[in-house]
Amino acid sequence: MTTSRTVTNPKEDQHSFDILLAAFNDTYYKMQSVSTAADKKLFATAYGLLFQQYVDRGCDLNRTSKEMAYLRDMPIWFASLCLMETALDGVTSLSQRLKVFAPIWDALKDRSLDCSMLHERSLTGWACFYDHWATAWKVAEFDPNIRNSKVSVYFDCIVSTTQPKRIAMAIEMMEKLLAFDEEVDRPGHQHGITALMRASAYTNVEQCQWLLDRGASINLRDTANQATSHMHALDRKFGLGDFGTRKRIRETLDFLIERGADLTLTPLTGEDFGNLVINCKALKGTDRAYYKELAKDLRKRTAKPKSTALGVFSLEGKVTPEEIRALDSQTDFLLHPYPQLFTMLIRFLENKGILRFSVTDIATLVSPEWHGIKDTGRNFSIKNVEKQLNALSVGKKIDLNLTRDPESGYFVLLSESQEDNVVAHQYDA
Repeated sequence: MTTSRTVTNPKEDQHSFDILLAAFNDTYYKMQSVSTAADKKLFATAYGLLFQQYVDRGCDLNRTSKEMAYLRDMPIWFASLCLMETALDGVTSLSQRLKVFAPIWDALKDRSLDCSMLHERSLTGWACFYDHWATAWKVAEFDPNIRNSKVSVYFDCIVSTTQPKRIAMAIEMMEKLLAFDEEVDRPGHQHGITALMRASAYTNVEQCQWLLDRGASINLRDTANQATSHMHALDRKFGLGDFGTRKRIRETLDFLIERGADLTLTPLTGEDFGNLVINCKALKGTDRAYYKELAKDLRKRTAKPKSTALGVFSLEGKVTPEEIRALDSQTDFLLHPYPQLFTMLIRFLENKGILRFSVTDIATLVSPEWHGIKDTGRNFSIKNVEKQLNALSVGKKIDLNLTRDPESGYFVLLSESQEDNVVAHQYDA
């Protein structure tokens, strides 16, 4: 839409805008105060006549105002269409809505309409966000910012409802938008939350299916919590409130699992699928029991044997410094969380020419100053250190027996065998 409007007297133009703005605010508040569709339609029709007169006089359709009660700072042409469509809330057919709006669009088709983004969101996105599908449908045809919008238009199309006809309108709009933006996984939220994550959080199975059928990634993670779609369905703390709409969570989860949701993934908060199920208040009765059992079976199938460096020592005996470095890439424990301890230990052993050592050798070099032992507020008591070191070993039971050097503060292993104390002996030397 590029045709220029008829130039009017600036004072008359301002006066006309002030009248229309007052009518806009009055209509908005009246529509908010009534409950029947007939009353809403009555007020919207009256405002529509005023807006039509504003258009016919060639007044500036792109004026904005911070005093607008609804959609502030948006062009008056766009805000007016959205306001009038509010009265069509009971019309759940997109074709019917477009038919009602046809006359006003005929009057606007030769006018220059501003489609600038507002708050980094396209006008098409704003119309979708407020469920103004007829407005969004027409605006999309000349909105240049659909792909430039920071918020994905598909994210704005996700509806928090279980009503089939309303969902169908949203999906019809999404289908149209494919001609303007094919990236259905483009984030629609500052934390990297996608349309699929939002549809899952609202337990909107139909929109989940539409998105997955068009290439959405089911195991994509958001950037804030590393949460996937099924995690958003289970827990609203990941960024999307449920607004009381998570009424089909069993149906949604079953669908996501069927389509390949990886239940072994965990968010940054650390909960596995079982924990998420337990914390999900929306799951009740038999549904809750079903997923708890599923989580239990999942834990059994995915359980990994504990494989720590200390555990390897206790099972295989002594290893060399090179072997311990190799273990670092194969196990979940070695240089973390005790980096200083192992680094100094390996350096010491190499300097002393000691080629092989065991878990008992490690215990002789544990010093509170190195933070090799977690401080539990007990001032590194000997019993606590023994308990922690023993807990790190698997297989062969170690039963470490420690004492503490009063001068150095080091924990030293007590043993009848001098071989077991070789590290401590050479260190003192």
